[in-house]
Amino acid sequence: MSQADREPASESISLHEFAGSLMPGAGRTDNLFKFLGNLDEPEIAAFFSGLFAISRQIVDREADAAALETYLLEQETRARTLGVERKRAPAGLPDAPLPAPAWATLKQPLSETRVAIVSTGAIRRPVDQPYIAEGYSYEQAVASPAKAYDRNPALRVIPTGTDASELLVEHIAYDIGAALRDVNVIFPIERLRELAASGEIGATTDNHYAFSGLTNLKRLTEEAAPAWAEQIIADGAQAVVLVPG
Repeated sequence: MSQADREPASESISLHEFAGSLMPGAGRTDNLFKFLGNLDEPEIAAFFSGLFAISRQIVDREADAAALETYLLEQETRARTLGVERKRAPAGLPDAPLPAPAWATLKQPLSETRVAIVSTGAIRRPVDQPYIAEGYSYEQAVASPAKAYDRNPALRVIPTGTDASELLVEHIAYDIGAALRDVNVIFPIERLRELAASGEIGATTDNHYAFSGLTNLKRLTEEAAPAWAEQIIADGAQAVVLVPG
């Protein structure tokens, strides 16, 4: 038997197919490189060439880890911009760019304003309804969102006195690593308390709010969001900090 007969056959795939394998639902649980789906093959090849070059520099101590983080951020920003231009947004999303929001003017100084947080980062307390179906792990939800992840708009109300360390992060469409280290990056509950204590804002509201931005956008914009806005106003909010996830 020859060496070739003993070796298992390898299957060749294109770089674009490889990039597609990095998308949620393709068996992967790391969303870090899903933006590669917005690129064409020569651009994907250039991305990996740059990635390997910076990795070599780090190994040779010609650069530090911050250079890698900067490179990935720059590449992701560029790829997402190209995705908008090329209309490669996932099916079911509205065309980008979205219409400009209808901003409202504050009726009093910020130092006299009651402020609430509204985050789309899928934040909740342990006692709240999970975003992930019972019996599924976070990794399983990333791999099979249609089965494991609740795509219906559902608001979680989080009292302002909640300890930040108790908050859970269950969004499956962005890299939640930083949020797991410090939830304030996606739900700045402690920062808002500090602003209230220093007098930069009048006060925080009794409640803050979160939901998953990975949801049915038609239901969100036509049904859920107007009802939630009325609820938030009724709870005493005069302004909100909108944090996308």
